[in-house]
Amino acid sequence: MLAATPKEEEPLFRVEDRLCRRFSLDEIRSVTRNFNKVIGRGGFGKVYKGSIKDGSNTVVVAIKILNSMSNQGALEFQAEVEMLSKIRHCNLVSLIGYSYEGKEMALVYEYMPQGTLDDHLHKDGSPLSWLQLLKICKGAARGLDYLHTGTGTQHGIIHRDVKSSNILLDSNFAAKISDFGIAKIGPTNQTCTHVSTLVKGTFGYMDPRYFHTGKLTIKSDVYSFGVLLLEVICGRPAVDTSLDEEQWGLAPWAEDRIKEGKLNHIVDSRLKEQISSNCLKDFRFFRAKVESKSNKLNPFSLNVLKMATRNFRPDTLVGEGGFGSVFKGWFDEQSLQATKPGRGVIFAVKRLNEERHQDDKEWLADIYHLSMLNHPNLVKLIGYCLEDDRRLLVFEFIHRGSLENHLFGSCSSPREEIYNFGVVLLEVLSGKRNIDNNRPANERIQVDFIRPHLDRKQGIKRIIDTRIDGQYTTSVARRFAMIMKRCLSIQPTDRPTADEVVKALEELQDTQESSPTPRVRKVSDPRRATSATTSTGANVQKS
Repeated sequence: MLAATPKEEEPLFRVEDRLCRRFSLDEIRSVTRNFNKVIGRGGFGKVYKGSIKDGSNTVVVAIKILNSMSNQGALEFQAEVEMLSKIRHCNLVSLIGYSYEGKEMALVYEYMPQGTLDDHLHKDGSPLSWLQLLKICKGAARGLDYLHTGTGTQHGIIHRDVKSSNILLDSNFAAKISDFGIAKIGPTNQTCTHVSTLVKGTFGYMDPRYFHTGKLTIKSDVYSFGVLLLEVICGRPAVDTSLDEEQWGLAPWAEDRIKEGKLNHIVDSRLKEQISSNCLKDFRFFRAKVESKSNKLNPFSLNVLKMATRNFRPDTLVGEGGFGSVFKGWFDEQSLQATKPGRGVIFAVKRLNEERHQDDKEWLADIYHLSMLNHPNLVKLIGYCLEDDRRLLVFEFIHRGSLENHLFGSCSSPREEIYNFGVVLLEVLSGKRNIDNNRPANERIQVDFIRPHLDRKQGIKRIIDTRIDGQYTTSVARRFAMIMKRCLSIQPTDRPTADEVVKALEELQDTQESSPTPRVRKVSDPRRATSATTSTGANVQKS
C-alpha cells in the first residue's frame, strides 16, 4: 500500500491544503504495479488504477500519468494541483495527491468506478435511464455553480472544458466534474466583466463568443454545459463527421430543429418513452441557449472546381506555398455552380498537396472546425472537396491580395501575362499542350510536371520536341529554357518584364543565326523518326 513520504527538496509550487499529498515516483510505480492496469487514456496520457493506504482504510485511486509530449505541461499541472487542493465539493472529483519528479508528473484522484458520462452516452453498454441522466445533469450543474460562485474565495473558477468525457460517475452514478488543467480564475461577478485569455477548450463545446473574441466569462462554461445537455437528450456526440455535413455540429443542428418546432425529432429513441411531454418542454427552456455561429459549409464536386478554374489553368493561379496552389474560380452566387469568367462571384480554390498526415475523417473534422471561424477579419471558408484522392478548400476571394504583395511587390496583371507567356514557350519547346487529360495524372498539367526538371541538363533534353531535334545547339536550348523558367517563376517579382523577354529572345535568335546550321532531313512522319548523328555531331531525324 502507498503512504505519503515527506520530501527533503522543495516542490516547484506550494500546496497549502494538507489533504493533498505529495508522492514519490517510486511510490506511484508501486501502487500501479509498474503501470499495469490502464483504465483510460487521452491526449494528456494514460490513467491507471491503484490503491493507497489512508490510515486504517484502503482507498482505490485513479492515477493520471501526464505524457511529457502532451498539451498539458508544467503550468497546467501546477494549476490543477493548486486549484483542486483548495476546493472540495461532492460534485467535483477530489484530488488526493500528486507526484512531480523531473519531467514526470502524476495526479492521484479518487476512483470513479462508473467511468465517464461520455462512455454511457456514446459507447456500447447498458444505457442510462432518463431519471439517471437527469440526476447526473443536476449534479454536474451543482458542481459548476460551486466553481463559479461558491468556492469560498473572492474569485470564481471557470472550467473552460466542460464536456461529457470530463463528467465522471461514482458507484451511485453521482456526477463529478474533472480535469481542471486549463481552468481559469476570474471575478465571481462576471455579468459585465471577463478574462482575456488564449482560447482553449474542445471544439463542438466551445462558446462561439469566447472563440471569436478571447473574452472568457462564466457564461462560456454555461454554453458548454448546454451542449452537454443536448448530448444527453439527443444521444449524439458534440461533433460527428460520419453524418451529412449539415449535421456535423450537434449544437447548430439541434437548435435548427428546435426553432422549427421539431423538439421531439431530436430526442434519443432510447429515451422517448421515458420522457413526459412537460418534462421535455422544461428541459428545452432550462438548458442554456445554444446559438450557432458557424458558417454553412458547402461540399463541391471536383468537376465543378475544374470548370470554375478552367481546369486549374495557369492564368487562374494566384499563389503557391508548401501547402499547395491557390487558383481563382468563377461561381454562381446562388447555386455555387461554375460560371464563365467575369460572371458571378470569384472564390479562391486551394488545391492541397497530396501528402497526407490525416485520414479523411480527421480532415473533415478539421474543416468543420474551420467553418466555425466567422469574423470580419478572418478569411471565410466557403466549402471543400474530397474526391478522387484530392483535397481542396474554397475560400472567399480577397481582391486586393496580401499585405506582403503591397509591401514588397504585387502580382500585377503584366506579371500574370508573363507567366502565361512562359507557358506558351513551354508548349513551343515541348510541342505538347500544357493541359492534356489523356496523359497520366501526374503529367496532365505540363508546367507542374516539368518545373522540377528545368535545372537539370538532361531534364531540358527531356522536354524538347523530337520534331525540332537537331535544329539547335545545346547552348541555345539551355538559354531558351532559362528564359522560360524565369517567366514561370512562382513569385511574380522574380519574373522578367516583357521588354527583358524580347531582348533575351532577340539575343538568342542572333546566336542561333550565327551558329552553324545543323543538317536536317525532312521526315514524312516525325513520330516514327529515329535519331542518328551527323558529321557535325548534332542529332537529326532519319526517315
